[in-house]
Amino acid sequence: MKRIIDLSYTIESNMPNYSILPVVKIEKIRTIEENGDNVTTIFVPSHGGTHIDAPIHQVDGGLTIDKLSVERFIGDAIMLDVSYKYNSEDIVITLADIEKYKDKVKDGDIVVLNTGCHEHQDEFKKFGYIDSEVASWFVKKNIKLLAVDTPSVDLNVPSGEKMPVHQIILGAGIPIIEGLTNLGNINNERFLFVGFPLKIKDGDGSPCRVVAIEGVEKL
Repeated sequence: MKRIIDLSYTIESNMPNYSILPVVKIEKIRTIEENGDNVTTIFVPSHGGTHIDAPIHQVDGGLTIDKLSVERFIGDAIMLDVSYKYNSEDIVITLADIEKYKDKVKDGDIVVLNTGCHEHQDEFKKFGYIDSEVASWFVKKNIKLLAVDTPSVDLNVPSGEKMPVHQIILGAGIPIIEGLTNLGNINNERFLFVGFPLKIKDGDGSPCRVVAIEGVEKL
């Protein structure tokens, strides 16, 4: 039986967000009562809420969001569950943590990483992040997209310094989706993943709507 699970946060004013970004603002500028229609302005950073990082976000000369093939954002996905790390003292996700998935991740897969962060959406100052060796392994496996439930795949990088995991993944031309939620509602290890960005000219990223679809045949 087909199931569709929404993996996206609702965009709303003052929503939880990565601390370095401006707050989300939604404002009604026309109403049916006064103007005959409803129109709203939406101010969302390109990396706010559930969003996609294009390579240009961190890599000079990298592809912009409008130049990425839409095929990148739909396909067979596998979820790697490392949510047990969230409450551990060492929240760095290492190769040892994904050992049992090493023979399961296939060429061209979309990898969805469940760190447990989506269950604590008001605590974006703490989240599991990926070791550089894991990032390099994903590149070697030729995944086509990395999607995580954290607001970033890097943590505690000093201001002005390059983010190592972003550099590895985006440097290989692989887009990243950050800020997934509801991963606990997915029953299957493998499923169909769909998550398209807005087509923003020269964009470094974009909010996106992401869903998991269970019970359908492979693409």
